[in-house]
Amino acid sequence: MDNRRLFTTMMLFLAVFFFLQIADPFGLRKPKPDANLEQGLDVAEDAPRRHPTNNPRQFFTLGSLDTAGSDCLLVTLDSRGAGVRRIELVQRDAKGRFLTREVENKSGYLGYLELQADATGCLIGALPSGSPLTTAVAQGDAPLPVRVGDRLLSIDQQPIRSDFDLQNFLGQTLPGQAVTVQLARRSGAAAPIPATTAADAALSENSQAGDAATNGDAAEAAAETPAETTAETPAMAAGWSEYTVQATLMDRPKQMLGPEYRNLSEKVSDQEYPGTLDFSLQDARLAGWQELDLAMQQDNWEGRQYVDADGRDCVEFTYRLPRAVYRRLLKTSEALTAVLAPEADVPGAAEPAGARDGAVVVVKRFRLPRVAAEQRHDPAVAGYHVEMEVDLYNQTDEALDVAYRLGGPVATSIEGWWYQIKLHGGFWKIGYSAGARDVVTSTAARPYQFYGRAEIDTEVDKNGVFTVFPRDSSAEERTVRYAAVDTLYFASALLPQATTPTGLKPASTPAASDSTTAQSNTAQSDTAQPDTAQPDAVVPDALAAGAATPDEAAPQAAAGPAPYVCYSGFAGPVGAKLEGRDTMKHDLSFRLYNTVSLPPSPAAGEPDAAEAEDAAPSVSATPGYRQTFHLFAGPKRPELLSTYALDDTVSFGWFGMFSLPLLWLLHALYYLIGNYALAIILLTVVVRLLMMPISRKAVINAQMMQALAPEMKKIKEKYPENLEKQGLAQRELFRRFKYNPFSGCLIVFLQLPIFVGLYRGLSVDFELRDQPLLPGMSWCSNMAGPDQLWNWSSYLPTFIAGETGWLGPYFNLLPILTIVLFIAQQKIFMPPPTDEQQALMQKMMSYMMIFMGFLFFKVPAGLCIYFITSSIWGLIERAVIPKPQLSQDILDSIARDGDLATSNAVVAKPLPSAGKTQLDDKSRQELRERERQRQRRLKDKQKE
Repeated sequence: MDNRRLFTTMMLFLAVFFFLQIADPFGLRKPKPDANLEQGLDVAEDAPRRHPTNNPRQFFTLGSLDTAGSDCLLVTLDSRGAGVRRIELVQRDAKGRFLTREVENKSGYLGYLELQADATGCLIGALPSGSPLTTAVAQGDAPLPVRVGDRLLSIDQQPIRSDFDLQNFLGQTLPGQAVTVQLARRSGAAAPIPATTAADAALSENSQAGDAATNGDAAEAAAETPAETTAETPAMAAGWSEYTVQATLMDRPKQMLGPEYRNLSEKVSDQEYPGTLDFSLQDARLAGWQELDLAMQQDNWEGRQYVDADGRDCVEFTYRLPRAVYRRLLKTSEALTAVLAPEADVPGAAEPAGARDGAVVVVKRFRLPRVAAEQRHDPAVAGYHVEMEVDLYNQTDEALDVAYRLGGPVATSIEGWWYQIKLHGGFWKIGYSAGARDVVTSTAARPYQFYGRAEIDTEVDKNGVFTVFPRDSSAEERTVRYAAVDTLYFASALLPQATTPTGLKPASTPAASDSTTAQSNTAQSDTAQPDTAQPDAVVPDALAAGAATPDEAAPQAAAGPAPYVCYSGFAGPVGAKLEGRDTMKHDLSFRLYNTVSLPPSPAAGEPDAAEAEDAAPSVSATPGYRQTFHLFAGPKRPELLSTYALDDTVSFGWFGMFSLPLLWLLHALYYLIGNYALAIILLTVVVRLLMMPISRKAVINAQMMQALAPEMKKIKEKYPENLEKQGLAQRELFRRFKYNPFSGCLIVFLQLPIFVGLYRGLSVDFELRDQPLLPGMSWCSNMAGPDQLWNWSSYLPTFIAGETGWLGPYFNLLPILTIVLFIAQQKIFMPPPTDEQQALMQKMMSYMMIFMGFLFFKVPAGLCIYFITSSIWGLIERAVIPKPQLSQDILDSIARDGDLATSNAVVAKPLPSAGKTQLDDKSRQELRERERQRQRRLKDKQKE
């Protein structure tokens, strides 16, 4: 195939795309206003309050880094907000290597320790099972094992006073390197108590005692974080004893989710940055659906870890809604609520010590799926999700109508965002562009819906919200199959599970409850500080009175599990929004809202004020509401996505029908060869061989154009000032030699779908990630990214060599070779110019090739290998196909019969003798007459 024509066509497509992106002539990017968006109340009038929980901050882990483990995920959970803190992909292959490693940071790893810095060191807040510190070797009288709550002092005599210091040190190390770690332990600290049994999973009024015992002195250590205590004093330091261990660093598993705010230019605290799967109750009777208690997101829940009835590790968090909030919840008058709220909810006022059970108890349980030993190396195993179970207990003797908000995944990995080539998942949305993070949803009515970051940001900036599940839509359009944050190679998706537990009302049918369910719309977006008290929307009078929407009026069928129908859902930016080109990497997520009617507790009654401090009802055995969610967090391997019905999150564009079979062939070649670089080369050769009949015609057509170039030049010299005669003569020349100048373009368009399909397939194929060009080489060790020969970011300006710069932080060799071959093809295939206009066009095309070099400078190495192989094949094909020889008989016939044909000339027919044609008598006479007139004019000029 003529790569020059292919990339000229691609450049035209790019020009059209950028025109649509900037000019937006069809109004594609015009935000669509939400018909349900209404003005909220004054924030200061009904701002939610915060009741401190007085619980210590704790971190829990599920999963293991052990090489013999069967877990696919390692999850760190945080008692602050009771959410997911971090997720790492830890599945290993049969050789014990991580299936999905970090490709941007290949230094040594100690495990995610959740360090809490103070004046003399860092307290270890989390210690994953199987991490290097858990298998460390003692030096001297070290009191092994290392525990949560110990203080990390130094590594190889380098002081460690923050997580930043730790990462800087590890950045200079390699996996397998042994390091000497100095730690300290509080004198007299008790050993951790083993996890409790499954029988302890039931809620009871004594659960707090079990929580404090979990992880030994982890609660005490976590309480010493800088946000909660002052710096360590010398007297306190004297109560610690130091010890030393030797640990061997390991490879880094891929971080899928994590606290990204630490990398932002502005300091953002934990309280301002929401966690993944954060959950909060809201007052559905108040306008704006305000938070009942901000402590649900900003304070620490009671936490404990135990083994459930299935033998799986389970982390459970409990939050107890204060009875002062419950009393405000019972007030139906908005004016009365505004008056009583400041009296009932005094900031800083905690619940009495004896009233621990509260009015409403929220329990969140987290588990990992069990993976069979024989499937632990299977990349498509259903082990890439976290199970979250939410229970609501009503501890009063009155039915309660509340709402809740559930946050989606936060800080999904955007690995390689500065060089990614990602298409917008909307098939016809050519005016939109995809971002580093986008939102994808699936409902019963719409199996797949893609929302690009740019369109979300535009509408949020203009209207404050971006609706993904409109509240006034049908139940099918709010039946959530999944909602996901989508990146090029990874996805984190929330998958609500259809459940109808015995004795529980389904979450999706609030109107079918025994008591009237308060309903409202939420219009709160995830703005720069998502946890501020900003009302969502005014409740329409009909819904505030308890009326159900028409599609929700029918009662839920008694048999079978009920699908999850949310009330509404919104997407938007999370945390600090970045400016300029850095907006590509700001966080993006979504939130789901729903209404719940909690039946009264049969054995509970609200204690009056006199006995509130002495007695509190125990949590009932059966929750009033239960809903289970699965959080998928994993790579976009097609077989893994099929396991979770997330196949649509991989988009190949308009030529996907060609991409899939070509990728299948690529993987088959890799299975035989074992190297993706060679597999790409062989795949390109196979495709070019299959396209040989078409490409051969294109080459012959280009060679014929070069052969005819001298004759075309003679025609222009013969008729220098008559363009009409030039055109007629050129057409006659093309007709005599059976050359069609448009056939080359037709051949290019026939080849375009196949080659663009291959291009798109290589652009999104996850299997190219972390695959080296040559095993053992640090250069070009990731075929899904640039080859990164040399980091030149410290030598060039940021606008050139920054991550958002024109060229990126690395000098890449393969794109240079690609452009050199493109220019060589252009020089060899391009016919010599016949006039100044053609010479100017050829110069412009040369400059265009250089401009394409800038566009291709950050292209993944796998694509460069494809282009290089295809270009070399084109050069070889051009060399082996013989050049056409112009028939001298035809040239003599043209000179004899004249090179001009009239507009009504009959098309020439080839004679049996090669190279001769026959014109009708009328045309011959006309041509001869014109020639005689021309000769007479020449003689007259000579006489003058």
